[in-house]
Amino acid sequence: MLKILIPLTACLSLSSALEAKDHPPTPLRFETLENDYQWDSDLEKARATLARVIPSGMSFWTALDLLEKAGARCAGDQHDSQVARCVYSDWITVHDYNRADLFWTAVVGLKGGKVETLTLDRTVDEK
Repeated sequence: MLKILIPLTACLSLSSALEAKDHPPTPLRFETLENDYQWDSDLEKARATLARVIPSGMSFWTALDLLEKAGARCAGDQHDSQVARCVYSDWITVHDYNRADLFWTAVVGLKGGKVETLTLDRTVDEK
């Protein structure tokens, strides 16, 4: 019985590993960042997620493309040509019934065509 169980276990674990390789990682979505933030209010977790998707040294244009595909609108900074600011906006309900504007802002610093710095902030404007 034990001789049958060990190979069977090995086959099942191997097929699980192969299945995991077939599925690409979930793409970055600001809606997902917001949903996660609503659950645990952990801005550092959102920043870590963004840093995993857009690591330092990635092509600057690839980073902006990923942020735009995630739902943000990107533009160059008027005061610094080495910075792009990407903003995702939406609205949320606060205090059970008030509507508020929500903004996720990613600031990407450029050096030599690559991402040098990346920051992420979340702002809610309750008006």
